[in-house]
Amino acid sequence: MAYNRVGSMLFNPWGGGVALPNASSWSTAVPTTTAAWTTVQQVTINVPMDLNRSAEPIIQLDVSVTWRQKSSSTAKYVRGRVVACNSGGTYQVIMADADGGNAYIEDAADASSYTNHTVALSGITLVTDLLDTVPIDVAVQIIREDATENATGQVLSAGYVRVIWGNN
Repeated sequence: MAYNRVGSMLFNPWGGGVALPNASSWSTAVPTTTAAWTTVQQVTINVPMDLNRSAEPIIQLDVSVTWRQKSSSTAKYVRGRVVACNSGGTYQVIMADADGGNAYIEDAADASSYTNHTVALSGITLVTDLLDTVPIDVAVQIIREDATENATGQVLSAGYVRVIWGNN
């Protein structure tokens, strides 16, 4: 497919949505309050306004993010994942299956201390009408094992989202 107009931008949106002083700065800790997936940090990626005449189709999406997660219990697990969607849409898990066919990273048993996880994704599969146009939302989410404990997560200010978009 030939594109009449192609653009590419590299964004550094992690760690609280503002430029933090160094790559060792963590976002505010976010605890779970329910047994559902909890968003630790969500960022919205958009192209410059002069190019964003309408929703632009994404040609390629790359994401690199580091987060840490822990459980409030020494006997419970915590899971984390990276998701994305067309802005305001339904999140799609964008990381590869990491644990028996489940696309998340799990810290099992004694997860009471923070464990860091880095996911670098290139050429993410784009899904028509779910993850195929900018602006897009990208998020890190965590979930706890059960109601007797909580999970907590933070996102590191290092990392990026790269979007290549085009219009044919």
